[in-house]
Amino acid sequence: MVFTHLYHLSSAQAVKSLPQCPLRMEIQKASQASREACTVRLQADRLTLRFPSGNSMHFSRLEAR
Repeated sequence: MVFTHLYHLSSAQAVKSLPQCPLRMEIQKASQASREACTVRLQADRLTLRFPSGNSMHFSRLEAR
């Protein structure tokens, strides 16, 4: 699976020699968006996307009422 980063939200506190980064939002055109291959894991009601960068996204199924 390949994840296309159309929206990028970033903010960071200062770390060692790196200064604090202000909160910012970038929107990319699909032709310019970065792509990152990811792995998908399904375990019970939880879906996890893991990226080579070390980031991950988790989704859980909710029961409909």
